[in-house]
Amino acid sequence: MKTKHLFMGMCLFLFLLASCSQLVGPSQSATEQPTLQKATLSVETDLSRVQGVYINEKGARFDIVSQEGSDGTSVNCVEALQIVEVNQEPLATMASHLSARPEKLLKALVLGRRNDGFPGLWLIYKDDSIQAVQDNEEGGKSSKLAETKEMNWLLHGVFGWVYHAQQILGPDSQGGYIIVGYAENPKGFDLGRWEIKPGTTVAVYWRLAPYPHGFYRLSRARIIGQPSANYVKHWKEIDQDFHGESHRHHLYQFLHSVFSSFRLFFLDWFDIYLTNFISASYDKQKDVYLVTGPADGPAVKMKGQTGTATIKLDGIITITLEQIGEKTLSLAADINASGSSSPAGLTVFGGKLYFRANDGFSGAEPWSFDGTNAVQVADIRAGSASSTPRYLAVFGTGLYFQATDGSDFRLFCTSGSGATRVTDLYLPIYLTVFGGQLFMGAYDTPANGEELWRYDGTTAALVQDLNPGGLGGYPSYLTVYNNQLYFQADDGTTGKELYRSDGSSISLAADIPPSGSGSVPSFLTLFGSDLYFVANGDGYGAELWRFNGSSAARITDLNTSGDSLSTQSPMVVYDNALYFCADDGSTGVELWKYNGVTALRVADINPGTGHGLTQPASFAVYNGALYFGADDGTHGTELWSYNGSSVQMVKDINPAGSSFPKEFGVFNNKLYFQADNGTSGAELWVLY
Repeated sequence: MKTKHLFMGMCLFLFLLASCSQLVGPSQSATEQPTLQKATLSVETDLSRVQGVYINEKGARFDIVSQEGSDGTSVNCVEALQIVEVNQEPLATMASHLSARPEKLLKALVLGRRNDGFPGLWLIYKDDSIQAVQDNEEGGKSSKLAETKEMNWLLHGVFGWVYHAQQILGPDSQGGYIIVGYAENPKGFDLGRWEIKPGTTVAVYWRLAPYPHGFYRLSRARIIGQPSANYVKHWKEIDQDFHGESHRHHLYQFLHSVFSSFRLFFLDWFDIYLTNFISASYDKQKDVYLVTGPADGPAVKMKGQTGTATIKLDGIITITLEQIGEKTLSLAADINASGSSSPAGLTVFGGKLYFRANDGFSGAEPWSFDGTNAVQVADIRAGSASSTPRYLAVFGTGLYFQATDGSDFRLFCTSGSGATRVTDLYLPIYLTVFGGQLFMGAYDTPANGEELWRYDGTTAALVQDLNPGGLGGYPSYLTVYNNQLYFQADDGTTGKELYRSDGSSISLAADIPPSGSGSVPSFLTLFGSDLYFVANGDGYGAELWRFNGSSAARITDLNTSGDSLSTQSPMVVYDNALYFCADDGSTGVELWKYNGVTALRVADINPGTGHGLTQPASFAVYNGALYFGADDGTHGTELWSYNGSSVQMVKDINPAGSSFPKEFGVFNNKLYFQADNGTSGAELWVLY
């Protein structure tokens, strides 16, 4: 009985104690929970022991030490610089090997300095074990960030190169990382052919890549630079020479390993390289690394220029300089982040630059650029389909162009925001302002064909039915000359010839081949007091012709065995001469000029029979120079200029191929154009 009462008394005592604690303790509702902060990983340097320390999420401390090499040498981290958490599951290549060993999943990367002075990289796993990285060469372990083993003693010990690692970037789509830093040579050396000035620095990076069986491997140091074309060609030739013969191929591999390390001697093998870095980041959307820093090299014409290096996962590096000589060249707008926006038809209107572009979502639609931001003006054809605006022309207070809303191509107008269809004419082409009205080739019904029309801002009217029926006169290349409108057209009898209009009627200006086959006059261009064009009509092929207001005459026969000019070749006036691309039958398509007396080849940009200019060519006159796209046979089609005395490549925008600069337009005293740097796709670029 006593035991029963004692037990009941203890229960009552405990109940009262709990009740009292609720009365005097802090108030807390049933839905409120204590806030728990997730502990982060960190590193620090214990200065008293000169030892790098890793601190896990529970606050436990671990000395950063690893056993390395075949003999298990102990290597200490004497200065901890950075830790990067790795919050990812193992890649597919590792999954089968790690599924039963979750403790061996990577937890973090630690960057620091080793006790031998080299920068180091350590791996921390889920069980907080610390290990060096799998070595690329012999399968051992090494935390050293430097060069290949056979070169470290020479580059570091003999010639004094010192490596510094500063930042870890990633992870990328392959589960890898890069470590960015630089190599410096405080003393320098001069061995004749090999000369490095004291204090020389070169930006470098190391690639940490995942491999099967749960390993990560480090690459040797790679210079952040673009090798010259001669260097690339040199190693391709060696590779072809050695490939296929086992003993020679092994020798090639050894030589390539040695000489690729000697890049720190032959810095002139690089057109451009970064000497250090200012900022570095990983672009997840494009899956590339971006490193910005001061640049040097033969292609760098101005001290203090800054370059931005784009590093792809396959190791290809392209560098865009902020300064090219005395000019700035850069990507103005990356409208399509996943591909090419292909800006075209650049036209200045209302203090902005207008053009056609495709952002990857709305299709090809009208866009504007104010010098800073690119904005879609209208989504004429809703959804991902394209309205494809073309033939942009400023008339009155609007910008007019051909586009389709899904029914057919019609005439549209924008005042800067949105767009409206203004007529029911079909397929308006070559929009040109003449006599206070907007002229164009168009048709009102398919039965009438394409003819010359005019639009006064309110209504459209047919000028003349030149070729009655479904074919129409099809007026093209509309150009104002001597207070009349000239164009190519076909009345159904003469073939495509040169016609003109005063705005109310049409007449034949020149019937070059009287046979009725048509000379197809194209790219009508004013030069001096005459009208020039490309035509083919007297048995000499496509050549340069001139019309003086009353008669037409051929002025060149550059290619005696065929066409020297293409009907796809526009012309431009620059420095008191008419410039065009032509093929004389021996040097390929190159840049030519006509000074009013004779036609001269300006330069043989692609020596021999190779084509220096591709067709259709694209020209622009800007700040006293002529700009165009050209191919010298080495760099692909890139941006070139001519200053009246010599031609030169402005910039190899796409070192891995061709940037194909075209669609030029001058806006706010800057030259804009379409180009593809091999990374961003065909986008809007600017030179100023």
